[in-house]
Formats: sequence, structure tokens, C-alpha cells
Amino acid sequence: MPTMLALLMAQTTIAATPPPVQVLHAPPPVLIASAAGTNGTDRVQRVNVRVTAGSELLWQGELAVSRGVGARYSQEKNDAAPTRCADVPSRRQNVTRRVAVSLSQTYYGEGNSDSYSIRIEWTRPADLDNCTGAGDRTIQMTQNVSLPNGQSITVDGDAGLHVVLTRKD
Repeated sequence: MPTMLALLMAQTTIAATPPPVQVLHAPPPVLIASAAGTNGTDRVQRVNVRVTAGSELLWQGELAVSRGVGARYSQEKNDAAPTRCADVPSRRQNVTRRVAVSLSQTYYGEGNSDSYSIRIEWTRPADLDNCTGAGDRTIQMTQNVSLPNGQSITVDGDAGLHVVLTRKD
């Protein structure tokens, strides 16, 4: 029986010892450039924007976009109502003018960097002539356009809103 006990104790000792740690050496990761990065669609695209309403220039400037990163410009001005309307109780006491322009690239096919989405919002007083307090008028326009490098495109909206986009990257 003592031999049986010795064998049993030897097995217990062996089982309690953890197996040796194996060290594995893996090769470093391989980085593969995406197809989008190799054909130029991740570059910054610069677009000149000119927004007019009739003969009034609302905004003109450059917006820069890239894949997944759009651009936005906004401007708002609040003024007191014209002095001649100050004694009219129904007249709002402020006049709001606002213009906002958003531009982003849109991708419907692999590597197509010529597709854009333009959004314009223009707010102006409804009527400043008769002191009626008629409120504001807002025109909002969203349009998808194709705009190859070096080209211009014109988009017309309601109330004489006119937008010219020129890509110059």
C-alpha cells in the first residue's frame, strides 16, 4: 500500500504544476493602403461658392471638403426694425437675415469624387415696407450635383436664389 500512496502523491504533485509557458512570435502586422487613398478621393477638394438673390450678393467664398468631411458656412444678422415702424405695436422689433451653405462629397460608386451635395438656406424679412410685422421668409434648397475638377455648375432656387459652384482642386 505504501507504493500506491507514493504513486498517488506523485500524480498529485505533477498535476499541480502548471505547464510551461509557450512564447509565440508573430510577424508584425502588414498595413495595406485602401483603394480610396490611392486614387485621390481622400484629398481635399476646394470649391468656390457664390450665392446671390437677384442682384444681391448673399455670400461668396471657398469651402474645402474631403471624403467624409463636409464644410459649412453660416452668417446671421439681427437688426432693429426700421425707425419708422417703432410706433406700430404689431411690428416685430427686429429684422433677421441669415444665409447658410453646406457642401459635402457624395459617393455612389467606387472612386467617384465628382459628386457633391449642396444645401443653401436663406432667411430674410417678409416685408419691411408697410410695418405689418409679417415675419420672415426662408428658402431652403438641397441639390446633388456632378462637379468635375475645373468646372462650374449653376443651381437656381425659389425667390431668385442663384448658386454657382466652381471646383478648383
